[in-house]
Amino acid sequence: MMDVSQGYHQIMLAPEDWKNVSFITSEGTFCYVAMPFGLKNTGATYQRLVDKIFRPQIGRNVEVYADDMLVKSKKAEEHVKDLEETFSVLRKYKLKLNPTKCAFGVRSGADIVITTPQGEDLDFAIKFDFKASNNEAGYEALVIGIRMTHETGARHLLAYSDSQLVVKQVKGTYEAKEESMIQYLQQIADLKTKFHHFQITQIPREENAKADSLSKLASSFEDCRTRHITIHYLPEARTPLVVQP
Repeated sequence: MMDVSQGYHQIMLAPEDWKNVSFITSEGTFCYVAMPFGLKNTGATYQRLVDKIFRPQIGRNVEVYADDMLVKSKKAEEHVKDLEETFSVLRKYKLKLNPTKCAFGVRSGADIVITTPQGEDLDFAIKFDFKASNNEAGYEALVIGIRMTHETGARHLLAYSDSQLVVKQVKGTYEAKEESMIQYLQQIADLKTKFHHFQITQIPREENAKADSLSKLASSFEDCRTRHITIHYLPEARTPLVVQP
């Protein structure tokens, strides 16, 4: 996981636009020469930039949301090569990272937080006993979360995920090409029919902090007997899945 240092401020403004971001102080008139935080469409502009420069990698070995980047690899021995490819793009476009917010070689775990209409949180952490990519972990969490929600009797579900790939594939914005992803999508399509209303939305990782901490808990297997957290062990991936009527 990598964080771009002051991402918005690394985008230089065209000189002809400086007048549009000028301001007056007691010391004189000044203007921004780089994109400042707070301008309308700043976030969308930055997202378009990173989507464009990382287009060949997104969905393959990189996921990008705003100034957060995740470099993923199918095999551990391929990770250095994937990092080098990503660093090459960052150098090409002169984007700098914030080293204090970067983490490398992090294990992933699945995490689920179910919030009832009354605002009560039900916390679950999933420990995998099999190798799973970040995308597979995201799908496992989504499938298990949907099934758990259905078993509570709920028929209206708003699902949130910080995985750009998972959300966009479920919505149909991105096409799934890997067989495992296609199988997960079929499971979700079957499960969606059990609800009167289903909606999935991507949220920034910082807004998903509780679920992220559960994921780390499941991966590291810290002692949580004094906490109201349920840890499930999944011996194998849930593909294919038969949905019970």
